[in-house]
Amino acid sequence: MEEIITASSMQWTILRPGRLLDKPLSEKYKIETQLYKGIKSGSINRADVADFLVKQAEKPEYAGKYVSILEQ
Repeated sequence: MEEIITASSMQWTILRPGRLLDKPLSEKYKIETQLYKGIKSGSINRADVADFLVKQAEKPEYAGKYVSILEQ
């Protein structure tokens, strides 16, 4: 699936969140773009994942990248 998306002409970002938690929005999260096999991405609030995705839709700062997101 990722090969099809990344080979397309679409503007894309692949997001790999950590373990999803049911906590309120904190807006305190860390973005990691240097991913490697075996990386431990910790955990992240679902609300913070949604916040990141909305911000990327409005201003695509991480277009064309693989991104991991986790609590700070």
